[in-house]
Amino acid sequence: MKRTKTESITDLLGAFLRNNGLETPLAEYRLVKAWPDVIQASFPPGVSQRVMQATTDVHISSQTLHVSLSSPPLRQHLRMMPPTLIGALNASAGMNVITAIAFH
Repeated sequence: MKRTKTESITDLLGAFLRNNGLETPLAEYRLVKAWPDVIQASFPPGVSQRVMQATTDVHISSQTLHVSLSSPPLRQHLRMMPPTLIGALNASAGMNVITAIAFH
């Protein structure tokens, strides 16, 4: 028997995740886990380390990344950077997961 249509495992897995409603939660998980790497790539070493030390919680709700920070000055500084951070985070997740970032 000769196969006429072959699909890659990546395409099959992607279709399975999409059909079972698992693609978005997986992308959200990847995005949250990428937060430290994106911060490290976006800031000089000393600043990125301070941001990570001040970060107390990161989660996604309604396409908004919510980041809790214990430092008001860092919170204010990061509020000026959402477009840059949103693009880098979405790129790391491999799809558009978030449209906004809220710093608390």
